[in-house]
Amino acid sequence: MTLINIFGENPADMQDVLQIVVQAFMRMKKVSFSPSCVFVHQNATDVTAAEKNMDGKRCLQEKLDKRAQLVAKEEVCDAECFSDVIAFDEKKYVKYFSQLWEGSPPMAPPPNPGYSECVQDLKNFLLSKASKSSGITPSQFDSKIKYPWNALMNENFVFSFKNTQEIAVYRQLEIQYGNWTWALKYEMLTIENQLYLSIEKEQRGHVELSYLSKEMNKTYEETKRKI
Repeated sequence: MTLINIFGENPADMQDVLQIVVQAFMRMKKVSFSPSCVFVHQNATDVTAAEKNMDGKRCLQEKLDKRAQLVAKEEVCDAECFSDVIAFDEKKYVKYFSQLWEGSPPMAPPPNPGYSECVQDLKNFLLSKASKSSGITPSQFDSKIKYPWNALMNENFVFSFKNTQEIAVYRQLEIQYGNWTWALKYEMLTIENQLYLSIEKEQRGHVELSYLSKEMNKTYEETKRKI
């Protein structure tokens, strides 16, 4: 379980990070472990922050599910929602901490006792989760760390992007770039073949650069227009 500390209440802040992480896990298919995450929002303005952000969290969950489905299609993975890759419940796995150095009520001197209550609640939550898992030996722990670490070191693609949308756009551009370069290459190969036949039949002795430019101009201009 990963504890993610966020200063603020906007759940959209976590969206980009989670998208990249879930795609990284899908690409590291040989690593068999069940990740989960808990988000702690520091400096929540009031105790009703959780209720106020419920719609935002629900919207976040829907967006992450859609992204997970798109990524699963790209990575040939059978995941149907975000939780299939990373255990996450927007109702239980998002915690809000009141501000430590602001009194509660406002006229009371700091530190805020509500902050300690939030810490204790989080501690109880984590311990309850830990108590349900079976213990592991040192060698098992070593394996659990080693295999993900090696996979992480070999995965240098998805971490170069802000979110999965950027990755999708990059791949589309990569495909288009391949099409553009192939169109130019194919046209040049066609001209080369025609010239080879002409020279072989002794219909042409030499080729001017201006001729090549003229023959390539139509394909070049069309490709440049697409770019």
